Amino acid sequence: PSLALAPFLAAFALPAYAEGNLRLDADLRGAGRSPHRIAATLDGSVGLSMENAQFDAKRLGEALNSVEMLRNLKPGFTALRCLAVRMDLLAGAGTSRALLLDTAPLRLSGSGGVNLGEETLALRLVTTIRLGATGIAAPLNINGTFLAPKVTIDAARPSAGAGTGAGAPFGLSIGKLGLDQLLPGAVSETCAHDLAIARGQTPPESLPQAPSEPGGKPADLLRRLLR
Repeated sequence: PSLALAPFLAAFALPAYAEGNLRLDADLRGAGRSPHRIAATLDGSVGLSMENAQFDAKRLGEALNSVEMLRNLKPGFTALRCLAVRMDLLAGAGTSRALLLDTAPLRLSGSGGVNLGEETLALRLVTTIRLGATGIAAPLNINGTFLAPKVTIDAARPSAGAGTGAGAPFGLSIGKLGLDQLLPGAVSETCAHDLAIARGQTPPESLPQAPSEPGGKPADLLRRLLR
């Protein structure tokens, strides 16, 4: 229920790219004479969850090796609102039920799967980089192997709310991107939903929509900007 992440990473000689307590929920069965063979035969489910932690985006980007969008962020720890991952596995092939990383500068959400026997990835993510009260979203495909993942922009799948033309791979959104829920003590509806799934719990019912900020609705804000 509570695994301190910093000493865990140090024990495996991994970069100290995160601090906080990790919860692990696992029900797995496998067989074999090597760790790889056991992983390749796993059945069951595994969930990882964190909240109110912190991480170093630059070190994480370096650990992932080829994710330029993370690697180019400034070094130093930043707030990690939540991490929620849950995979259902059958014969070593995992399908995601929850996949969310929500931090102050960026948010990653998506779906897909992994193959532990072949050590390959097939993920579809939406990356949202927060810039003040706006956000730039880009849909990404992550394929390849665990050691050499390949990240490409999914130009065929426009972001929700994209405002740069039909079929555009990038979107500029003005308004609620979870930004209004970054205030201290605020609750993120998305975090609560995915954390519950990662922990094998029933997701909570949708929370009431947060009251509008003094600035008004996004459409009103845009009209004022264009006056």
